[in-house]
Amino acid sequence: MKILILIIIIVAFCWNRAINQTFIENLKKHKRVQEAISEKQAIIEVLLLANNLKIDSFEVFIRIFKKEKLLELWGKNKNDKNWKLIKIYSLCIKIGPLGPRVNKIDELPEGVYNIDNFDAESSFVLALKLNYPNPVDNFYIQSSTSPVYICGQCFSLGNFGISEPYIKELFLFAIYAVANGQSKIPVHIFPCRMNDENLKILVETNNKYEKFWASLASVYKFFENNKIIPNIILNADGTYHIK
Repeated sequence: MKILILIIIIVAFCWNRAINQTFIENLKKHKRVQEAISEKQAIIEVLLLANNLKIDSFEVFIRIFKKEKLLELWGKNKNDKNWKLIKIYSLCIKIGPLGPRVNKIDELPEGVYNIDNFDAESSFVLALKLNYPNPVDNFYIQSSTSPVYICGQCFSLGNFGISEPYIKELFLFAIYAVANGQSKIPVHIFPCRMNDENLKILVETNNKYEKFWASLASVYKFFENNKIIPNIILNADGTYHIK
């Protein structure tokens, strides 16, 4: 029985690896991805080496802070416990009101997401699509809404735009992580750095989202203190909960 289980595990591992390699090879056929590799591969390898991350086993995690207009890229090797900060990118977009997206295209969401699509033919140069809306977002949405991307365009309403050189780096980091077997790339989006002082200011400014922001602050603080992504429950009442 143990031998059978071991065989199943090995077959599943090989199958997933083959799928992941096919995924990245298909993306490499696109001109924009080829250009990104030509321009950014050496930089990526330097950043990985500086953080003791292996190019064939690293994973990535993204955090975004709306008020500060910053995007953090974190990484770790598969078998490591704690995440390391690889690089901070500046957002080059206009930030709308703080809070969850409700009904306007220029509103940017806040919450816990994953990347669910990689677009190498986007009008945004290269783009990483988020699995927005999630069950928490559905509590706040008042009308139909549009997809949300991390993209390479600075004048894109409702998306998290970074400069073209930066999206090339980020896109490659993301697809290499998937090729290494990472099934989900988490993206946490916050209104600001959610320490106690900033949370107090947020609530004083708009107490309508007090419970939402308090739940999101717990996610922020857990990672800040532990450099580990917590297991998060997405509640239909518009809040997050750490298991």
